[in-house]
Amino acid sequence: MDEPGAPRTSGDADWPAHSRLRAALERRAEWVEGLIILATIATLFVVLGFLAIVAIPLAAVVQAFVVKYLEQYRAERGWPGPGDVLEQPPPDAPTATPA
Repeated sequence: MDEPGAPRTSGDADWPAHSRLRAALERRAEWVEGLIILATIATLFVVLGFLAIVAIPLAAVVQAFVVKYLEQYRAERGWPGPGDVLEQPPPDAPTATPA
C-alpha cells in the first residue's frame, strides 16, 4: 500500500474523509445514487418553497403599484373610474312602422 497510485480501502484509518466519500462515489453504489437523487429532490423543494415565500408578497407589492399607476393614468385622461356613476344614454324614440 505504500506504492504511489496503490488503491486504498475504506478501512484505512489515515484516509481523509473527502477521500472516503470520493471512493464511495466512484463505486457508484445504488444507495449512493439514490441518496444523491433524494438530496436533489429535497433541495428543489426547499428552493421552490423559498421562492414561493418571497414571490407571493412581491407580487402583492407589484400589483399595488400597478393599480396605483393605472388609477393615476385614468384620472389624468378623465376616464371614468370604478366608483363613477355614468349617465345612461336616452332611450331611442320608437319609430312608427308604416302599415
